[in-house]
Amino acid sequence: SQGVSPPRSPRKERPRRSLRECFEIFSVIHSAVITRDDLRRITREALEDFAADGVCYLELRSTPRRMLVSPRGVGVAEERCSLKDYIRTVTTVMSDFENEEMDRYCRVSEAQGGIRLPLIPRYIVSVDRSKGPEEAMAGTTAAVEI
Repeated sequence: SQGVSPPRSPRKERPRRSLRECFEIFSVIHSAVITRDDLRRITREALEDFAADGVCYLELRSTPRRMLVSPRGVGVAEERCSLKDYIRTVTTVMSDFENEEMDRYCRVSEAQGGIRLPLIPRYIVSVDRSKGPEEAMAGTTAAVEI
């Protein structure tokens, strides 16, 4: 007997990356995400991508940082958000997405082509150990205070 082959994932196979390559990618993303709007967009897009892949539970890890409130403009002062603002931005996007997922899940019936379980996202506040103990305490304190 040959058995049954598991169904193929609709997701395209991605090349395997080393840990070093992953950190290089994180570095590029870090340098491109400079405003809270960028943070909102990339958080939302990550959630959408994982949901499209059929993920039901996701923990995203990110180190809070002081980002620009809005894009830089000529003659515009650089206003930076607080670490709490960063955390609130991520958690608000996640909360909104989770509510939308639950609403979608409750509306969809099996007769409409099957039910994709809702994605439940969670945020893990991480610490960048290269920044030193003061920055680590600032991030963890902001997370606890929220």
